[in-house]
Amino acid sequence: MLEEELRIVTRWTTTTPEFQNGLKVLHEWKYRRAIDNLEHLIVQRMFKLTKLGMSGLGYKLREKIGKALKACSEAIQKALDEYNRCAQLLDPPSQPLTWATVVEAVSLADFNLFQQSRQDIQHQDWAHPVHREAMNLYFSIKHACEELVHLNVEIRHLISFMVDEHIDYHGAIALYMICNLSLAHTLQTQWIYRQCINNVIVSRLLQTSELSGFTGLLQHGI
Repeated sequence: MLEEELRIVTRWTTTTPEFQNGLKVLHEWKYRRAIDNLEHLIVQRMFKLTKLGMSGLGYKLREKIGKALKACSEAIQKALDEYNRCAQLLDPPSQPLTWATVVEAVSLADFNLFQQSRQDIQHQDWAHPVHREAMNLYFSIKHACEELVHLNVEIRHLISFMVDEHIDYHGAIALYMICNLSLAHTLQTQWIYRQCINNVIVSRLLQTSELSGFTGLLQHGI
């Protein structure tokens, strides 16, 4: 018999520890395959969406890509159901995914967080989506504070540029009104155009200065 050839003394049953360990490994293997399949379909969908947004595509090609996207979405839904089924077979069960979670995945690296390993990272604080969003928000606020310092300097640079430009145009127009009326008229037309643009910029700067927390100065000079 095969058991004698392999020197198997006791047959495994559903309650045998070796059977339970093997079943756990099998469930983890199916779980990883479900993740890989889901990630593969997401990549396909991203490529199709990118191609659909390209310019110069004909109507027939867009219609073909649209049908492919519909089929891809159906495949993703089936893969998502398979993933959730495999996730519930793990010990302990993994968090189920929703369609919104999968579609809104900005980075494909997010799928790596679902992978099982010897040291389960899913229970780490940084692995929770809410914590990662809080981390991104924290660094966004920190970067915004740094950006405010640069903007306060750039605002004064911009005001200085507009004031100096106004003075230069006014002086050049006054100078050429005497010796070159054609050039003076051209400069005056350009100056009026620039003034319209600068008026909009000044209006926006005034609105910005009224915002809560504004720390800049609307002054000429660096």
